[in-house]
Amino acid sequence: MAKRRKKTFRPRIWRAVFIALLALVLFGTIAATSLVVVAVRTMPALSSLEPQPSLTSMVFDAEGNLIAELHGVEHRVPIKLASLPGHVPQAFLAIEDHTFYQHHGFRIEKILYAFYKNVITSSTQGGSTITQQTAKNAFTGAEREGIRGYLRKIQELILAILLERHYTKDEILEMYLNQIHFGHGTNGIEAASRYYFGKSAADLSVAEAATLAGLVQLPHVYSPVINPTASRNRRAVVLQRMVECGYITAAEAQQYSAEELTVIGKSTAQYPAPYFVDYVLAQLLEKLEKDPRYASLGGRRAIYEGGLKIYTTVDPVMQQAAETAIAAHLDPVFPLGDTPQPEMAAVFIDPRTGQIKAMVGGRKHDRRLGLNRAWQSVRQPGSAMKPISVYAPALELGLITPATVIDDAPIGYPQLDGSVWYPKNYDLSFKGLTTIRDAVRRSVNVVAVKLIEQIGPRVGLEYAKKSGITTLVSSGVQNDVTLSLALGGLTKGVSPLELAAAYGPFVNRGIYVQPNAILRVEDRFGNVIEEPPPNQQVVYSERTAFLMTSLLRSVVETGTGWRAQALGRPAGGKTGTTTDNFDAWWVGVTPEYVGAVWMGYDQPKNMGGFYGGNFPARVWTDVMKAALANQPVRDFAVPRGIIQRDICVKSGLLFDPNECDPADRFTEYFSEDNAPTQLCNAHVYVRVCADHPGYLASEACPNPVLRRFLNRPYVEPHREVDEETGEERVFFPADAHLGPPREVCPFHGPEPPGDEGGTGGGG
Repeated sequence: MAKRRKKTFRPRIWRAVFIALLALVLFGTIAATSLVVVAVRTMPALSSLEPQPSLTSMVFDAEGNLIAELHGVEHRVPIKLASLPGHVPQAFLAIEDHTFYQHHGFRIEKILYAFYKNVITSSTQGGSTITQQTAKNAFTGAEREGIRGYLRKIQELILAILLERHYTKDEILEMYLNQIHFGHGTNGIEAASRYYFGKSAADLSVAEAATLAGLVQLPHVYSPVINPTASRNRRAVVLQRMVECGYITAAEAQQYSAEELTVIGKSTAQYPAPYFVDYVLAQLLEKLEKDPRYASLGGRRAIYEGGLKIYTTVDPVMQQAAETAIAAHLDPVFPLGDTPQPEMAAVFIDPRTGQIKAMVGGRKHDRRLGLNRAWQSVRQPGSAMKPISVYAPALELGLITPATVIDDAPIGYPQLDGSVWYPKNYDLSFKGLTTIRDAVRRSVNVVAVKLIEQIGPRVGLEYAKKSGITTLVSSGVQNDVTLSLALGGLTKGVSPLELAAAYGPFVNRGIYVQPNAILRVEDRFGNVIEEPPPNQQVVYSERTAFLMTSLLRSVVETGTGWRAQALGRPAGGKTGTTTDNFDAWWVGVTPEYVGAVWMGYDQPKNMGGFYGGNFPARVWTDVMKAALANQPVRDFAVPRGIIQRDICVKSGLLFDPNECDPADRFTEYFSEDNAPTQLCNAHVYVRVCADHPGYLASEACPNPVLRRFLNRPYVEPHREVDEETGEERVFFPADAHLGPPREVCPFHGPEPPGDEGGTGGGG
């Protein structure tokens, strides 16, 4: 019985084993099939492998040179495989996948070997081909964390097979080289090459290519910036693999292994023309934030991840000249250190197009989008405001000519608090009868104040606004509708950018053009998404613009801006120095450019003996020399309707050779409809006592004589007590003594006054 039970039980055991094995195989097949199905269904689209996401935007200067790269976490600059020298892809093929051009996306022996090392021996071993590594880039960081183990491996394998079916080997290799990570925030061979070696991948040497190829496995370990020794050793491994693949000889490998490489490791936060690039970035961010096309991304992501090409107006020669000039003039006198030193900002513009050619916002660029004094700081412009708010408006209204004479004499203006304001000139003197040209040339404050009183402060303010000054205050308790507008005493101040642009109409036929720094912006596909049109308006007539430019030329030729004569070309400009010496300006013009240079402490502080005609004018001159070095000399164009007349500077009327002093003769420009027609009347003949010529002759004077005097009105002297010394100071016009006597001679009469002196000479 026992034997029969044994015979009948054995087939049942094998049947059970068979059924179990069959069930296990079936279950495994179903599980594997399900895994594959899930993998396929959740697999990213094949198109996601193309190198489109997170592309670096590039900024170009006016000549098309790349000057900056803007990117977020990933720094990626695509490059075509055809642009690379052969040894670059060879280095990567040798160390990563030497059979790339033979397999169909994967190598089963590498997968099995990697499985054995990872699972059986618990060590790490990669088994991916270049195609599989490219497939990995279809998964974002979140997806890579959420999809683990074999499911993702299956997806990568399927994607690799699909890649091989839909793309050529060269296309896959190009994707790979443009996507892989090289450390330090760089992605793709081009970005890595620029970061590590400061050059395009198209210019990489064999040794440099081998260095980058060696990075792929562990960028944080083999970085030549972090660990030069490990990088050199890894480079030797790559070169040896290139020898084994037949790409180079053993002798060449030895030569390239010993080659000393210049590793730049340059942070992309550093770039040429930093303040200009910052300005472009700020302007573009503002525009794209409002652009509905980028509503989902936002302006910042559009710039840092959108792969934009931003073509700008900056002139590399002028920009470099501006940065160099500021350092050359200020660093020896005010060395940068822990102690605050005077800062400087400069802007140079083509007045015909509004294109900003150079911008420097400070002496040291510390960080991207930091304080840019060229357009973000508003400071008191001082006398640099006079042409915009006083002289040009008065010329345009026909109230003056360059020859108009205004008396630079003491005058008081009652204030709301009951005090009286007496405007003074910077040298505390009064010149007397002064032409507009001389007032501009010598920066006479009193003449400017008297003139703005004549045209009205609000009129001056409106012309300044039309010239692009946006920081003026026209209402409220504190506003700029005051006489101090003539002297640049503003509620807020003005930026160098706006002040430079406001001088633009003087050399652009009276037309103001809004400053711009961007020529056009293209998206990653080459479509133009931004191309700002010129924004301009007529502020003055051509004649007014020319006459104002002519006045500004006098400032350079014989006035406060004489240091700009070093340019050796037709030029004009205006100095501006505030009363407390907190701010110093020079705004200069040539037929080609306008430029404003400001100097001062960030926290306003007296600079002592440094004025607008000093360092600011010198910096401006250096920049203009560089900008115009290879250009022919041009003069300011004279428009139709401008004529010249010989005038007497004492009256502004036609020179009378019979009456006027030859030294007072000057050939002046006029608009033909506002030129003088009368002869000079500034001279008067008066009978004076021959013995005491400071007095009018009386009937008792024995020898009265007829003498010529300046026919100037009498001005009562202004007296002030110095608060520090307690001494009284008396102010009167410098030409007061040239006027006729006011009192009759008391010496020839019945009762001579004894030893008392006369009071002639106009007081």
